[in-house]
Amino acid sequence: MKIDYTIDENDFLIYQLFTASKSPKITKTRKMSKFRLPIFLIIIGVLFYFLTQIWYYLIFCSIFGLFWLLLFPKWEKNYYKKYFQIYIQENFSNIFGKTITLELTNDFLFSKEKGYENKIMTSELKEITEIPSLILIKLSNGQSLIIPKNQIPDIKLLKSHLQELASYINIDYIVNDKWKWR
Repeated sequence: MKIDYTIDENDFLIYQLFTASKSPKITKTRKMSKFRLPIFLIIIGVLFYFLTQIWYYLIFCSIFGLFWLLLFPKWEKNYYKKYFQIYIQENFSNIFGKTITLELTNDFLFSKEKGYENKIMTSELKEITEIPSLILIKLSNGQSLIIPKNQIPDIKLLKSHLQELASYINIDYIVNDKWKWR
């Protein structure tokens, strides 16, 4: 099977956000950063209360901590998105808008881009993941081939071919249609 497509900045951003959402290290950091300030504020409020016997400090710190818990997830979501947008613009802007030709066989993946050709053995594939707007073919070296679904005329044929390929080489084909950056 042979397909032609281009990758834009948004496709690469979605790929980066998906990868970040699946990273145990980033997930742990995001969970911890949500609770650090509120816990610190409550400890400060309790200390001020015991030292001064004025409960206003405790209430102020608790209310501020509650607002933090409510507003921080939205801020953090936008922070990561902006961070990755800047990172992508600085490091990957030269790959956007170029036509990529990908040929899939049972033994090899042939990728052609203006001036470059790659031949990847299918034994180097680690998994194939489908998210709402992309299909990601993860390689054993950690890199991924990004295929935007909206640019493939017969997406059902591609999906079935990739599912057959995954079955043939005994790797996972993961459908994650509910994924959304949170």
